[in-house]
Amino acid sequence: MWEGGTARSGDKGNQRVGWIRDNLLAILNREVGRVIGGLTQPLTKTPVRPSQTQALETAITSCANPRHMMDDACSLATGYPMATGWGEGPCGSLVNDRMEHSGMRWSIRGAQAVLNLRAVTKNDDWEHFWHYTIDAEKTRLYGNSSPGNVYPLAAYPFL
Repeated sequence: MWEGGTARSGDKGNQRVGWIRDNLLAILNREVGRVIGGLTQPLTKTPVRPSQTQALETAITSCANPRHMMDDACSLATGYPMATGWGEGPCGSLVNDRMEHSGMRWSIRGAQAVLNLRAVTKNDDWEHFWHYTIDAEKTRLYGNSSPGNVYPLAAYPFL
């Protein structure tokens, strides 16, 4: 919205903050189409510089592409996060810190296996993971085992 507001009103435009506030509230009220229309209007009714065109098109795309997922009123009511930082931070520590070192090459399958183990470790689920793994392996080898068996890790010295 900031880029769209700047393209419409200029960097120092007094109307920019009000326009951004109104459009963010419109998105929260399920009026994404109106916001997209407001961003499209300057492209069709007034002459705009190429930089303004690019900023408006970027803002339109950022509203139009995830439009089917933009039920912000429902998300707010249920307590879901409204920003991307909650996903970007863990992605940086979970994925980038492990997968993007110099010279590393990963197959999709190998990368997924490492990321699964890294997620188990980061979430402090190592003990539960091994109990699940041992139960699954017993079931695979010997058929259904009785549910709820808990095997202490000390019983498996090879782990």
